[in-house]
Amino acid sequence: MAELSLWLIPDEECRQFLARIIVRLSQQYNTPRFEPHLTLLGRIAMEHRDATDRTAQLASRLGTPQVVLKRLGYQGEFFRALFVEAERTPSLMEAYRTACAIFGREPEDTFLPHVSLLYGDLPTATKDALITRLAAELALPFSFMASRLDLMVASSRLPVSSWHCVASYTLGENTT
Repeated sequence: MAELSLWLIPDEECRQFLARIIVRLSQQYNTPRFEPHLTLLGRIAMEHRDATDRTAQLASRLGTPQVVLKRLGYQGEFFRALFVEAERTPSLMEAYRTACAIFGREPEDTFLPHVSLLYGDLPTATKDALITRLAAELALPFSFMASRLDLMVASSRLPVSSWHCVASYTLGENTT
């Protein structure tokens, strides 16, 4: 059973803008490319059919959560090499709590909503320089509406190139 994740996908204009940055950085640093997203819930271990049913239920209840990207940051983790932290807006936190409830999980205080821009093992000095360079380009804070909810096979135990979408739902429509 593959580990699954729920991704909020930005509206198309923002998705394209972030994708250009991700592609440019991945080329510059020879790191994996990935779709711009905010992981709403990760480490989901269940059969695809059950997860797909629950994702459809969640998508029908979410509306279009607003995501406010507020500051660039990084951690010493491959998948958090460089990211834009998202504000814990009421609509985003409600989406997170609803996802936890539907997938039978307790919300975690450590939930760090963010949109990654770069995966990889890079020196701190490189990340600091990138933050300085990208700050003007991103003109933070800025916001977007999540337009899609994707159920992904995406795990730190798999190569990024093997990640793929199991099911995708447009938000803001009645999907039932």
